Order: sequence, then C-alpha cells, then structure tokens
Amino acid sequence: MIFRKENRSESFQRQISSLRQQLQTETESQTDEFRHSESQDTSQFSASAREGRETADVTIAASRPTDTSGTTQITTATTAGTTPRGTWQTPDTNTSVIAGNAHWNGTLRTEGSLHVHGRAEGELHATHDLYVAEGAQVDAGIFADNVVVAGLVRGTIEARTRLEVLPQGHVSGDVKAPKLVVHEGARLSGKLTMEGTGAVQYSTSSQSTKSRRSGR
Repeated sequence: MIFRKENRSESFQRQISSLRQQLQTETESQTDEFRHSESQDTSQFSASAREGRETADVTIAASRPTDTSGTTQITTATTAGTTPRGTWQTPDTNTSVIAGNAHWNGTLRTEGSLHVHGRAEGELHATHDLYVAEGAQVDAGIFADNVVVAGLVRGTIEARTRLEVLPQGHVSGDVKAPKLVVHEGARLSGKLTMEGTGAVQYSTSSQSTKSRRSGR
C-alpha cells in the first residue's frame, strides 16, 4: 500500500471544486422553483383570462336586442267621449290666435285653425278647427269644421263636422252640427239643429236636462 501526501495546492483545488458543485446545485434548485412558480402564475392568468372572456361574452349576449318583430304589439286605449284629432291640443304654424289680452271686433277669416283666449265680437270663420279657451268670451257667430268650447259663447255656432263643449264651457245660442259632444258640467241653452232631424229646443247642465222638439 502506498500513501501519497497531499500538498496544499491540491487541497485548495478540491475545496474550490466542492464549492462550485454546491453553488451549481443551489442555482439549479432556485431555477426549478422559479419555473414552477412561473408555471402556476401562467395557469392562474390563463384561467382568469378565460373567465373574463366568458363573462364578456355573457354580457354582450345579454346586451344585444332581441328581435321581437311580429310578436309584440303596443296598443293605446282611447277614452270614450274624448276629442279626436284637433289643433286646439297641438297648435301649429297655421293656427291663428286671439290672445288673452286682445279684443277682436269684426269679421275674422282663416284658412287654418283659430284659438280664442281673449274677447271676440262679430264673426269668426275657420277652415279647420276653432277653439274657445277657458276664460275667453265670444259674442259672435262661429263657423268652422270642428268647434271646441271651454269658455263662454253667446251667438250662432255652425260646426260642419263636430261640436264639443268641455266641462267649463257655456254656450247660449243656436247650434247646428252633425255631431254633438257635451261633457258633464257644461251648460247649453238655445236651439240645436242636426242633420236628418228637426230643430230641437234645449237647455242642459250637469244637474238637469230638458229637451223639447219645436212645433209641439
């Protein structure tokens, strides 16, 4: 058996080699841990992104309008006794107005509609609608297609299509109209002539109604 004495140089080199191996082992271990952690983070990020896409798809699908053509119908109920179309509800550029602080005396003619909010005397002619507003006072003959009275009228009314007296309205005079609508609370007195019937003497209010055919 031969014993070899190790010198200092060989001992130093052996220690260096041992340290290198130890450092390499620790570095590889840290690298494996980092890769494992990165893999977990990537998996979590992918799962979160996938959930986000699914949520977005659901939100977009919910926000898209549903085609209901042919299945949904919207109907508007109408109340019996209410006025049909009329510019007295929605005045336009062809509507003439006698203002509340105005006083008209004479003959007024318009090819559109007329609103009376003040006072008028004489004759009022409108091709379309004539509206006597609440608080207005008319001592004149009224000639129009449709007549709506919410104020006071003393005189002749000739409505070619329809006459309507609102609850605040008061009519005193002769009336000629194919259709007549009188609301509860309205007051009328005078003579009524309708197409296909004779003249009817009438006096009505919300409390009492009296009717007598002329000639009897």
